[in-house]
Amino acid sequence: MITGDNKDKRMHFLEMEVVRLNNLLASRDGYVSFLEDELKSAEGERARELALKDEFIAEQSETISRLRREKDAAREEVADARKELDEARAVILSLQGQILESDADKIRLEKDNENQQKLTELASKAKMDFKDIVSLLQNRIFNTNSDRTRYLNGAIDLNDPLISEMGFEAIIQEVLRQTDEIIGQEENGAGKGEEDDEKARPQKRPKTKKSQVGISKKRHVFTREILQRLGMDTSNLPEGSKLIHRKDKASGEDVWTVELIHYQGPKTLRTVQEIGRFNVPKSDPMCSKHPESIIQGNPVMPSLASFYLNSKFGYSLSESRIIEMLTESGADIPQSTLNKWMHEIMTLMRERLQSRMLEVIKLSYFTQNDEVRVLVRSRKDKDSDFEYHVEYIHGCLSPEMKMVVMLYDEGTRGHSVPEEMIFRDSNIKCFIADRLSAYATIVKDLEEYNLVRACCYFHGRHYLCDAYVSDSRALPAINLINALFLVDKQAKDENMDRWQRLKLRLKYSEPIVRKLFKLLHQMKANIDDYGSLMRRAINYMLDDEKGFKAFLTDGAIELSNNAAERMFRHIAMGRRNWLHIGSHTAAQNVAFMYSLYESCRLNNINFGKYLNDILTRMMKCDTDYVAMLPCNYVAQEHEDELKVKECA
Repeated sequence: MITGDNKDKRMHFLEMEVVRLNNLLASRDGYVSFLEDELKSAEGERARELALKDEFIAEQSETISRLRREKDAAREEVADARKELDEARAVILSLQGQILESDADKIRLEKDNENQQKLTELASKAKMDFKDIVSLLQNRIFNTNSDRTRYLNGAIDLNDPLISEMGFEAIIQEVLRQTDEIIGQEENGAGKGEEDDEKARPQKRPKTKKSQVGISKKRHVFTREILQRLGMDTSNLPEGSKLIHRKDKASGEDVWTVELIHYQGPKTLRTVQEIGRFNVPKSDPMCSKHPESIIQGNPVMPSLASFYLNSKFGYSLSESRIIEMLTESGADIPQSTLNKWMHEIMTLMRERLQSRMLEVIKLSYFTQNDEVRVLVRSRKDKDSDFEYHVEYIHGCLSPEMKMVVMLYDEGTRGHSVPEEMIFRDSNIKCFIADRLSAYATIVKDLEEYNLVRACCYFHGRHYLCDAYVSDSRALPAINLINALFLVDKQAKDENMDRWQRLKLRLKYSEPIVRKLFKLLHQMKANIDDYGSLMRRAINYMLDDEKGFKAFLTDGAIELSNNAAERMFRHIAMGRRNWLHIGSHTAAQNVAFMYSLYESCRLNNINFGKYLNDILTRMMKCDTDYVAMLPCNYVAQEHEDELKVKECA
């Protein structure tokens, strides 16, 4: 129960609380009014700022419009100025052209006068008349000279005193036999008029009327097998016609045959074989037998591989052209995929055959060596980018073993590749090569092998023939070199061995060589009297006189290195089609494939059939790789890969 005092206290407390709440409410109302005033002030400032910004934007817009108008006006002024400048340039160019034409005419006249003075000096030194000068000018303009070509092909001028002094009965007879027509033309052409020239020309044989019946058996001989023999088709004859019988024929019937030749286009086929996995009692699961293939996982069979490789290396076709041919025959294979498959097959053959080919080369007594350049995509180190570099393939040909080996070792042209892989630990006693310093280094490094290095007379004669175009004083040296080739040709015609050929050389070639270098030394003593081409030819032979005389020490040494030059011909032809090689590994495969191709050519083997045969042998796990080398190769017949009987 609440007492009176408590009620009073309670009321007083409540009154005080009401006062406090009223005061609090009043303060809150004051704060709200303060905030309202602040908001109004902020809105006013915001409005003023927006107004200022609008004014600024308007000013900037007006400025931009003004600048645009000024820019357009400036563009028009620039266009007018450029037009005027182009017109001025055209006038200047026209004037400059007229000046250049006048200067060119002046320079041309001065150059012509200078050339005439040089030609006159050259003619006086070379003892040439005006007719020879005209011939020289024609050769320089049209790049042809019949005498140069004739001497480069081995012709000899018998009127040369250096030849007539020597008593080579056999050489003279051989020269007369080979150059009888040329000498006859020269003798008949001297001191004769046009009528005599007409009489001296060989008379044409009268044309005989060709037979209209059948085909001449002597002129048209075909070795293809006969697919089908057909009887006579008498559908064009009227009823009652009878076959004519003649007494002068063995059978008595007037019958002959007409041959027709057909071509069955290439066709690419595909076989699909199912492989199953089987549970084997008391063993792990096993798969059924996989079909035979060259490399498991590589679907290319020997027939397709031989077609591709023969087309690329035998016929020098580009890969895009081979792809087109395969597409036309029904095989649509991406180029990158086909390239990968083929390089796998080439790598397989290289790993199995190249070492055996090197063993055969090392058994040789004499080799011919050279190198050729190719463009290979490679990089110097792992961090550098791929670039195309000119690299070199080394080649070695053994006429004795009928084998060619081409080696590539990251493109180096140094002596290490042929020295370590061909000459070291070999039976090779002598070789011929160009004058690359690497071959002299090989002889020096392998001094204990007593290697004999010979130089190529064809290169020396080539330089002399180039000089002969402008200086006829090179002719005696050319005749002497051609006489050397005639001596070797006589030895070849008589099938002489190396001992007989050496004996023939010592009898006939040694005096020629002695006179040749005596003549070159005389020219060297008066080297200032000769032009640059003659100097190059003289120095080329005298700088390596020992190498040019090496063939007189051994009958196995050839006079020229042309055979080694020819073995690189297909690489040079291929460069025009495939242009470059993609990697060092690909270059090794390319070098190996050309080794196989050139070796097949030496042994008269069909390259495509050879590849198909040896790949089939490898596919059938034949490990007699020595028998697969071209020098030991004997063809084998295999069942058809597809086991499909073809019907004509």
